[in-house]
Amino acid sequence: MTLQLRRYIPHADEEVLRELRTDIPLQHRLLAHPDPEATVDVQAWVSRRETMGWFRVIELDGRSTAGFVQLTDRHGLDRYAWVGIALHPRWQGSGWGRRAMVALAEEARVHLGLRKLMLQVRSDNQIALHLYASIGYRMVGHLKQHYFDGNHYHDVTMMETLLETV
Repeated sequence: MTLQLRRYIPHADEEVLRELRTDIPLQHRLLAHPDPEATVDVQAWVSRRETMGWFRVIELDGRSTAGFVQLTDRHGLDRYAWVGIALHPRWQGSGWGRRAMVALAEEARVHLGLRKLMLQVRSDNQIALHLYASIGYRMVGHLKQHYFDGNHYHDVTMMETLLETV
């Protein structure tokens, strides 16, 4: 199977992206603050992502929408950005998250001219922490009781990678 990072196509991607946006436990793992009562307007949500940063759909074999990657808060002079990734549960644990993160880093370095990527991850998300460390991210900070999921506060780990090392 092949992986491609491509622009959002409304009718092709809407169902999977809506599933990701309405999966409350997944949204909490992503450090989001979902509103379970809100109606999800996927096109408006993607439009905001594209306006504020760089957003691509993860596509497998030219036909399956598997999730998305995004870069936010891009800094032109210092050449860094914050990374976000969400992979549909049916594609998790198969190496696609790793491949998407590597493709994202290459895109950021070669086409966007970035030299550093940063991310935040819940400290109890051991699978994600292991993945990020295995592709060259290093821990640069730990925020105690930083993210509130509506019931509990969670610690957050901050990580970075210099793109020459990816």
